Amino acid sequence: MSIRDESTASRQFVASAAIYSTKWIKGTKYWQVGYTIFFVAFVAIAGWQFVGTAMGAKVRLPISGKAIAIGMMAGLVLASVAFGAYVWWRSRRKYLVTVTGEGLTINQRPGDVYSLADAQLALWVRSGVALALHSGGRSFVLGGRDRRIAPTTPLDAEPMSLVDASLSASDFDELLLLGGRATARGPAPGQPTRCVLYPNSPATGSRKKQQLIRSAGAVQLFLDIDHDFLRVIDPNSNAVNGSAPVSRVTATALTYEIRGDEGVSRTPTMMLGVPGMEPFTVGCLGAAGRIAWSGGVPITKQAPTCTLSAADWLTLLETFGLTKYQAGTAK
Repeated sequence: MSIRDESTASRQFVASAAIYSTKWIKGTKYWQVGYTIFFVAFVAIAGWQFVGTAMGAKVRLPISGKAIAIGMMAGLVLASVAFGAYVWWRSRRKYLVTVTGEGLTINQRPGDVYSLADAQLALWVRSGVALALHSGGRSFVLGGRDRRIAPTTPLDAEPMSLVDASLSASDFDELLLLGGRATARGPAPGQPTRCVLYPNSPATGSRKKQQLIRSAGAVQLFLDIDHDFLRVIDPNSNAVNGSAPVSRVTATALTYEIRGDEGVSRTPTMMLGVPGMEPFTVGCLGAAGRIAWSGGVPITKQAPTCTLSAADWLTLLETFGLTKYQAGTAK
C-alpha cells in the first residue's frame, strides 16, 4: 500500500515486518546464552545433590528439589509464552517508510536517514529481492516480495536470507524509481525474465546440514526466459549451459510427497527437459500451502533438485502452459 502526500512532496509506504529479521540471529544468541546458563545451573545443582548423597553427606539447599523442578517448569512455560507473544507481535508489526528528496526514513528509526543512492540491491533467497539500506552505523534491509528480476538487473550484494520488512513488488519498484534507481526495477515489457534457482540438496548428516546452511543463499542456475526462448545460465561464469526455443523444452508437472509421523505433505514440482542437458526438477517449497496442483499429477518421492520463489514459479507455469494444473495461486 502506498500513500502520496502532495504537500510535502514525499511518498509513504507501509511495509510489513519480517518475523525472522536480520536481527534474529543476534537475538537467538541471547536466548541461547540464557538457556545455557539456566541448564548449567540445573545440572550443577542436580550433580551436587547426587554426589553429596552418594558420598553420604547431607546436602541442604535453601529450597527443596521439588520446588526447583516446579520453578524450572514454570520458567520454561513462561519463556515459551514470551517467545510466542514476540513472534505474534512481530507478525503484525508495520513500518511506515517515507521517501523524500533527502532519502528514506522509517518511523521506527527516528532521526535516521537512509540513502537510496548508496543502497545495495541483492537477491532475497527464495522470496524476491532485498535492498540493504545504511545510515551511519545502522542498517535496515527492505525486501521486495515476489519481485522478479531481469538479466540486466544490477545486483550489488550477495544473496540475503533475512530482511527486516517487506513491500509488494509494485511498491518496491515505485520506491526504487523515486530514489533514482530505475535501472534496478524488474523486467520491462519485452525483456527476458531471469528465474533464480537455488540448490535443494537433502542433508543426511550433521556435517552435510552445516554445509547446506552455509550454501542456503548460493545460486545454482539462472533461467532467462522470454516468450520464445529459454537459456540456462551458470551464475558463476555467466556461461550458457543450455538453450532452446520454449516449444522444445518439456515441462512435466509432478507432486513431491513426503509421508511422516505428522501426516502427508505434498508440494507441487515440475521436471524440465532442456535439449542437450540432463532433466532437472524445480519446486517452490517456500510457498507450500499457498500453491497446489489440482489433481491427476504423478507422485514422486524424489525431492526437487532446485527451488525458486513464488513469482518465478508462476513465470514457469505461464511459460510452459501448466497453469491448467494449478489449484491455488501464491500470494
